[in-house]
Amino acid sequence: MNYSLEQKWNINMIQGPFITTFLQLGFIAGALTSAFIGFADKYKPCTIFIVSSILGAFLNALFIFSPLFEIGLALRFFTGVSLAGVYPIAVKLVSLWFDDNKGVSLEKRQMKQKSAPLIPKALE
Repeated sequence: MNYSLEQKWNINMIQGPFITTFLQLGFIAGALTSAFIGFADKYKPCTIFIVSSILGAFLNALFIFSPLFEIGLALRFFTGVSLAGVYPIAVKLVSLWFDDNKGVSLEKRQMKQKSAPLIPKALE
């Protein structure tokens, strides 16, 4: 957990992991809701991807300025919900774009997704 968040919100080490947990819970809630409603089948995947990406970025930016821990948790939850319109839709888009070697294309996308968080650590 970021030390500046501990100071800003006056939270302890037990409350800190809830920031990540709420993001993951939001992703699960968004993915399940999207699957049950059939969101990706009713609307264009590209539109869902773009709107979800912009919404997720906006909510993430609001998180920085959140005055309270509880508001921060709500923003993290809804960021996770919006990310449910990014990652699964990206898999669908990749599978639609590539007819040949679809498995290789999906594997490359997954590798990029898994290795992206390592870049800042490598630059330290």
